[in-house]
Amino acid sequence: MRSRVWPIALLLLATLAPPAGAADIDAAPGQSILLLLGGPVGQPSSTRVATAARAALVADEPIRTTVETEHVDLARFNLTDEENHLREMLRLKHTRRFDAILAVGPEALYFLLRSRDGLWPGVPVVACDVEERTVAGLRLLPGMHAATVRFDFEGTLRAALDLLPGTRHVALIGGTHARDQRNNDRARQAVSAYRDRLDLIDLTGLPLEVILARLATLPNDTVVLASSVLADGAGRRFFGAESPASLSASRVPIFTVFGSQIGGGAVGGSVVDYEEMGREAGALTLRLLRGQSMPPTMRSQASGVPTFDWRQLRRWHLDEARLPAGSRVLYRRPTLWAQYGWYVAIAVALLAAQSVLIAGLLLERRRRRRAQADQAERLRFEMLLAEVSTLIGSQTRVGLDEEVQNALRRIATFLDVDRATLWEVSPSTRSIVPAHTWTRSGTAGPPSVLLLDAFPVLRRLWEAGQVYSLSSLDDLPAGAADDRRGLEQIGVQSLIVIPLARGRQMLGALMFVTVRDPRAWPKDLVRRLQLLAEPFAGVLARQQAATALETSEAFTRAVLAAPPGETAIVDGDGRIVQVNDAWA
Repeated sequence: MRSRVWPIALLLLATLAPPAGAADIDAAPGQSILLLLGGPVGQPSSTRVATAARAALVADEPIRTTVETEHVDLARFNLTDEENHLREMLRLKHTRRFDAILAVGPEALYFLLRSRDGLWPGVPVVACDVEERTVAGLRLLPGMHAATVRFDFEGTLRAALDLLPGTRHVALIGGTHARDQRNNDRARQAVSAYRDRLDLIDLTGLPLEVILARLATLPNDTVVLASSVLADGAGRRFFGAESPASLSASRVPIFTVFGSQIGGGAVGGSVVDYEEMGREAGALTLRLLRGQSMPPTMRSQASGVPTFDWRQLRRWHLDEARLPAGSRVLYRRPTLWAQYGWYVAIAVALLAAQSVLIAGLLLERRRRRRAQADQAERLRFEMLLAEVSTLIGSQTRVGLDEEVQNALRRIATFLDVDRATLWEVSPSTRSIVPAHTWTRSGTAGPPSVLLLDAFPVLRRLWEAGQVYSLSSLDDLPAGAADDRRGLEQIGVQSLIVIPLARGRQMLGALMFVTVRDPRAWPKDLVRRLQLLAEPFAGVLARQQAATALETSEAFTRAVLAAPPGETAIVDGDGRIVQVNDAWA
């Protein structure tokens, strides 16, 4: 049946293929490259190589490159007729000579060794994804160059043991294909270097379902070393060097040398990076197109790249600090900052600006309320001062004492002090006595007399007419020990003294005292309290005038009563101003 299909396919290709002249006319200028992939279509490793190689080829701006892609999948058949049919199809399909061929995988290289000179004589070839041992046993044709790879089982096992130093068993999984068996032997050789501490559990050559079952029952202190599985023990063939098994079924970590297995359940290892291999092969092909010299074989830089899956490291609780130097960690979940850094920064800036604005508004509101409260307090005090001044200034002697007492109470309540006293100078002027006082309930009253000599510092300030406030006894100046002792004796914690005078005559003092706790006396409050001096000085002046009048009248009465008979007092004009009782 297959032999009948091939002639029909060739006939269709010959019919559909444009004439050679038309192809030459329509072909884009530049250089043409054949990308020949070994293995079946969709093989993960060759697909990654091809994608990276094509990107490297077409990204070279000075050279306009046309890339054609073909697949060589002959390993599953091993029939000469099949290869002959494929060779004939390629000859009919590609009538234009290629400038270079990029072969991916050993199947593509083997095919070109047998068929290049018959299909595309002398066309330079770059081969990649072929093992160095494989190439060492081949005789490359002129113009052929190979970038070889080496599967680093030793480096992969070493990385596994560094991550899991308590490992006691290594389970090796691999297939039955000839390439699988070569890889299996290399893996066994890597494990044998640790024969004194590791026990090998050989799972190579088994059917896939058996491998999966064994992976699910391995001991805890085991790691899995994955070789290639081109075919399993049941004769089934799989895609390329990577095992089709579900690696996530293993109950222990799996390490690999194939970069295409990272992302499918393997932790990682010293792997072949197929994307880097494709970029490297594309760059080598461009070197050939430019006529630059190259050695027949070279070691690919894509071999032995320590690469690991961040998700599997987290799954098995493996410490990244134990990874080989220069390791790449793929699939790392980005942090919130890495993912949304700008958004977070903008949001934080907006929140900060909003917070500053709100704080400013709250501070402004607080200042405004404080200013309003201060203004309201000032207004209340001014109203109180006006009322006190009016009442005590207009009151007759009969009700004056009561109004002064009421005024002291209202002012003391407003100031929240314990005692308010209107002191007047005694006739000796060496002491002051309380003329009027108000005392908070439960607080002792002022002494009946204060000797001015007991308070030398306060006396000097009083005589100078200077208002003096004391928030605490500790605020007394140096050398005021006598003043401190005197104030402590009468229980003063803080006070303000307002001297009262008329002209140069000192009449007394208005004193507000706290005896429970110290308190501050703001400068603005001190200035306002000075306004009380005038009305209360008037009270003392009126009282002293009244006292003087009473004294004079008493003296006059005594003079008139002393002589016998009728006695009269006559002024300078001879008029009688006052007589005694004998005139009645």
